[in-house]
Amino acid sequence: MGVKITLAQVRQQNRYAYLVIHCASTPAQDGGCHHTGEMSLLHAIVLWGEDKKLDELPLRCSKCGARKVDVRSDHPRNEGGNPRFK
Repeated sequence: MGVKITLAQVRQQNRYAYLVIHCASTPAQDGGCHHTGEMSLLHAIVLWGEDKKLDELPLRCSKCGARKVDVRSDHPRNEGGNPRFK
């Protein structure tokens, strides 16, 4: 995994970006959670400030509760956001 950027750097790329949170836990009984969710970039900045790196965000999977998550930035494809999360 490469070096994660800060929320400020994501904001410089696109003010209306959002974060994609992917569960990276692998519970043996389930064969892995792999749940995916999203969060508004501006909401994350309000909660944690612009200097926080993506891999430092105190997030957990809303499905299994694991703290092992991968956070990446993404940008809306149209005004309504990313259609894959509708």
